[in-house]
Amino acid sequence: YGLLSFAYSLGVLCIMIPSFGFQRFTVHELARSPEQANSFFTHISLLMWAFTLLIAVVPFGVALLGPSGEGRLFVIFIIYFVMAALEYVLFLCSFYRASQRIGKESMLRMLLALMWCATGLAVLFAGYGLTTFVVWRLVVTLLCVAAAVLVLRSEYGIRIVSFRRKYELTINEIIFLNGIYLYCKHVSTCISQDACLKFISYYNLGKVKYYLGSLQKKGMVQ
Repeated sequence: YGLLSFAYSLGVLCIMIPSFGFQRFTVHELARSPEQANSFFTHISLLMWAFTLLIAVVPFGVALLGPSGEGRLFVIFIIYFVMAALEYVLFLCSFYRASQRIGKESMLRMLLALMWCATGLAVLFAGYGLTTFVVWRLVVTLLCVAAAVLVLRSEYGIRIVSFRRKYELTINEIIFLNGIYLYCKHVSTCISQDACLKFISYYNLGKVKYYLGSLQKKGMVQ
C-alpha cells in the first residue's frame, strides 16, 4: 500500500491548482449575494472540472514515467479523481458556510468519512485488491457529490440543466405576477426589482431571473 500513499500525495499536490481558492471566494461572495448561487455553482463547477481534466496529464505522466507495476497507472489515475471529487465536495460545502448552515456541512463530511471507512473495511475483509479499493472510494465520493448537489438544488433552486425556455411562465406564475403588479400599483407606476425580489424570493430563488426577465420585456420593471 505504499502505492496508495504515493497516489494520495501526488493527488493532493496536483489538485491544488483546480481548487484555486474557489471555496473562500464562494463563501465571501455568496454571503453578500445569495441570489447568485446558481451562477456561482455553474461557472465555478465548470472551471474546477476543466482545470481538473487539464491537470490530469500530470499524474498520468508521472505514472507512465515511474517504475512499472500491476495496476500502478490505474490506481494513481483513480485516486487523482477521488481527490478531485473530494475537493468538489468541499466546494459545495462552502455554500453551507456562506449561509451559516454548518450543521449540514458537518453531516455531509461525517457521511463521507463513514462511507469511506465502511466500504474500505468491507473491501479489505472481502479479500479484494487495491484496484477494487480505490474504485469503491471513487464511487462513494461521487455519491456524496450527488447528495450535496441535490440538497443545494432544493435550498438554492440550483439547476444543473434547465429544460425551460427563458421567461416562459406558467399560468400560476403569471397570476402571481399580476397580483404583485396590482398590489404595487398603489405605491408606484412601475414595479421595482426590490419589490419583485421581496415578494418572489421566498419561492424558488432560481426562478427570480425568469420573473424579472419576463417583466422587463413587458416594461413593468425599471
